[in-house]
Formats: sequence, structure tokens, C-alpha cells
Amino acid sequence: MRLDRWPGRSWWHAWCWPLLIGFTSACAPMAQQVRDMAQQRPGDAAEHGLRWLARTDSVAASEEADAVRVEVAQALMAQAARSDNPNAWAAACARVPESDATAGLAQRCTERHAAAVYRDVVLPSRRHEAHRSFRRRFPASALCEQSEREEARLALDAARSVGTALAFERYREQYASLKSAASYLAEARELEAEAAFREATATGTVGAWSSFCGRYPQSRLLPRALRNEIGLAYEHAQRSGQVADLRRFIEVYGRYPEAAQYVQSIRGREVAHARAELRMDEDAALEGFVTRYESWPEAVEAVGAVRRVLLQLRLDRAVRAADATALEQFITMHREWPEADPQVRAARRELVRIVFAGLAGAPAIRSCEFIKRFAGWREADAELPVARAACSGR
Repeated sequence: MRLDRWPGRSWWHAWCWPLLIGFTSACAPMAQQVRDMAQQRPGDAAEHGLRWLARTDSVAASEEADAVRVEVAQALMAQAARSDNPNAWAAACARVPESDATAGLAQRCTERHAAAVYRDVVLPSRRHEAHRSFRRRFPASALCEQSEREEARLALDAARSVGTALAFERYREQYASLKSAASYLAEARELEAEAAFREATATGTVGAWSSFCGRYPQSRLLPRALRNEIGLAYEHAQRSGQVADLRRFIEVYGRYPEAAQYVQSIRGREVAHARAELRMDEDAALEGFVTRYESWPEAVEAVGAVRRVLLQLRLDRAVRAADATALEQFITMHREWPEADPQVRAARRELVRIVFAGLAGAPAIRSCEFIKRFAGWREADAELPVARAACSGR
């Protein structure tokens, strides 16, 4: 009769079939027995093998014992895989027999244990502290790098919930050495800059904006922050109205294109202020004004006007001295000045007059020297004919 048609088939499978397997396996090597039992009941197979190992301490190093240890380890892992939870894998790892033959299986069991803990405990907790605890517990796990990234992400979310520049700064300090967190560190840097920008806006001082620009030179918010700093600094300098404050603004911000319009305005005001206080009868003061401002585009008109006053003062001094040498020095010094043409012509005319006056009663040779010296000078047009006559009549 076929067993599948036997009326007591279910009873047979429940009791007789395992007994038959056990009877036929009893004569097989223990490793084979554990392997056969593990196909249906891995937990019982592991217990069977462990009991055998406990009774065979004297042959613990034999090949058969190592084979049993391997089968027990595999049975324990198969049993744990059925429930696949951290407790099951922890129990399996704790009972894997220790030997060189089972080292690889023990490592795989630990990896499966770590994976179950990471999946069922660490990830659902959504706490970056849980990830640190996981890596301390399983330092060799292949999941450590993933855990680091996830911890960094969770910690960044925590810093984002605080939302202050200090929170993001502390985050970056804590995770600066974590290579797997590089993308989050870059994001934290920009979030920190955004928070600092809001804080500087609330503070609303030049110092706050200056601090922001110094701390976040790579931020996309730098141009806005720099414009805010420059604008506030300009307002302060303008309200002060002091030349020193205006000059300080230019010294600090003159190199920035964002300050060009302010620099132009301040320089114009400084030039006007300095010109208004200038003593127009002091040669040194006039020369100092020209020296300081002659390179400023905003001072072209003022410098030209002051130069004309300075030229007139020097010309008057040379004329009063009635000294040909002083007049010659004046002409040499100022003939390249754009504003000096009228004064240079006047000085040349006065020089001609003085030298010509000295010809009276002088030998004819002096008239010849006069002609040689002033030939081609329009300022000597009236004197040259007289000098030529005197020279030719010698």
C-alpha cells in the first residue's frame, strides 16, 4: 500500500517518519546527522550537535569535531534567519562554537546580527546617538560607513531645528573629520552662513556685517552682506562729516567695486571740505593740497583751481624779486602744468623785460647774446628788433 493513501498518513509523518530518519541517521557521522536534521529542524539540529560536542571534549580538535562545529554554526544561523531579529541573531552568535573552522561563519553571524540591529533598532530610533552606539558595538561592520552618513544627516536635522549659526558651527566641528559626511558638511556651512546672515540683519551694525564677511568669504550671501556693510559704514561716515572718518571709509572699502559710488561721493565731499579750509595765501598748504589730490578723478577741477592760485603766488614772488634766475626757475618748474600757460607766458615776458633793461649802456655783444637767448620767443617780439640793431651796429 502507498503511504500517501494510508489512512494514518498524518500520524505517520508526525511520529514515525522522524523516528525512521533518526534511526537511519544514527549510524551516520555526527556532522551528517546534524546536517540532515537541520533541513527540517535547525534548532534541534544545533542542540543535538552541541550536546555531542559537550560530550567529546577529548576529541575537540578532531576533524569530525570541526565538521560538527561547522554544521552547528550553520544550523544556528538557519534558525536565526527564520525570525531574523536582533535577539535571534544575538543568541546564535553567542552559541557558535569557537574554532578556526567556524571563524568565517562566526563573522557572518555577527554581520547578520549587526544588520538586524541596524535595521530594527538603530534606524527606527532616528537618533544620531544610536548610530554612535552601533558603531562602538560593531566596529567592523560594513554598515559603519552608512551609519556615519545617517548619523551626520540626523545631527544636521537636529542643528537645523535649532537654526542658529552656533548650532551649525558646532555640527561642523563635530563632524569635520568624517569623510562620509562631506556633503552634509558643505550643506551645514551654507546653512550656517544663512543663519549668520539673519543674525547680522537683526543686529544691524557694521561690525556684525564685517564679522559675517570675514567668516563666510565663500558664501553666496557674501555680495549682499558686503553691500550691507559698506552701506552702513557710508552712512556713519556721512553723518560724522569728519574728514578723518571719510578718509577711513575710503581706506577700508575703497578697493571694493561695491563701494565705488560711495567713494566717489566721499572723495568729492573731502575735496570740497579741504578746499574750503585751505589758506589761499600759503604756498606750502596749496602745494600739499595739490600733492594729495592730484591723482583723484573727483578733484580735477579743484586741483586745477588751486594750482592756478599757487602759480600766481609763485609768479608774484618771482616778479617782486625782479630776479631773472627766479623767473627762469619758475618757468622750468611749471611749463608742464596744464594750468600754467598764462603764468608761464607772464614769467617769460617779465624775464625778457628784466634782461632787456640790463642792455642799456651795455656793450653790443650783450645785445647779440640777448638775440641768441630769446630768438623765437613771442614775448620778446618788441625787444628783438632793437637788440638786432644794437648788435649789428657794434
